[in-house]
Amino acid sequence: MLADYPILYIARLVLETRTPLSIGAGRGEGIFDTMLVRDANGLPTIPGSSFAGVLRHLYQHNYGEEFTDSLFGHANKDSEQPSQVHVSWGCIHNSNNQPIEGLEHNSARLKNDLLLADALQLTPIVRDHVRLTHRGVAKDQGKFDRTSLRAGHRFSIELSLWSDNPKDERWDKLLNLLKRPDFRLGGATRRGLGALRVIKLRTRQFNLKEPKDFADYTEKFSNQLADTNEFTERTLLKTDEFPQAKIRIKPRDGYRFGQGAEPFGTEEADLLPISEHKIKWKDNKGSVTNERYIVIPASAVKGALSHRVAFHYNALTGQFADKTPQP
Repeated sequence: MLADYPILYIARLVLETRTPLSIGAGRGEGIFDTMLVRDANGLPTIPGSSFAGVLRHLYQHNYGEEFTDSLFGHANKDSEQPSQVHVSWGCIHNSNNQPIEGLEHNSARLKNDLLLADALQLTPIVRDHVRLTHRGVAKDQGKFDRTSLRAGHRFSIELSLWSDNPKDERWDKLLNLLKRPDFRLGGATRRGLGALRVIKLRTRQFNLKEPKDFADYTEKFSNQLADTNEFTERTLLKTDEFPQAKIRIKPRDGYRFGQGAEPFGTEEADLLPISEHKIKWKDNKGSVTNERYIVIPASAVKGALSHRVAFHYNALTGQFADKTPQP
């Protein structure tokens, strides 16, 4: 307990990846350019520092630097203050929707679980990318790849706040950030990765100056993420102020994006679309889908938009290819 902050707010969350998640370990492994950060069991995980960093960024964006420093802490030449917000590491769920906590000595138990076996792969998903020049074209020797975890995997994580106020509004503000569309974890979030949905959120509050709360916390409270006994179910407020645009498109003819490797039928083909499997949940049981989903790279959409904007701009301003001066 922090002496100045006897009020402890605790939230235990279950998060599901809406899109592939790519939290990198900061290095490659010789063949692929990025590796997923993993726990002692070799399973992909969510570092608490990554989660807290995204929360801090969003909190500062919404409520200003001064309030953010008082909540998340700061250190400079004149003063320093520890963070009142603590975040655990995120533990991935098995196919029975239970988080894998602690060191698992029986590695066969992990490999025999279909979801964990998928996550234990060195590269569950690999997407190819290419660096662009200032002209928006591919840079020479600029190809690279990014390893990601499949969409649909679930994680349990604990978020807590030490406070001196039994009705601290900052706690509600902090939790409501989880509902924002721009709450994304890991790399390539502007390319669609790292989107999450809150599957379950349960909270509890202790006043450690009260004998009963102190006894409950020190003697009965479990540190297991799956244990939410005596927690209260919490529903987050819907974020309405965030501008979004969603467009549903339907191709009039056949189309293909990217260079895939797995055919959809029995016939061999030279050119295949990119496709990926997902994780689906039903009755608290998770499984890897048999069907594959076609991936449309954002660069393909942006490239088409860029081309058509340039075409119409040149047509309106009278800039045509036959009138372009020779260099």
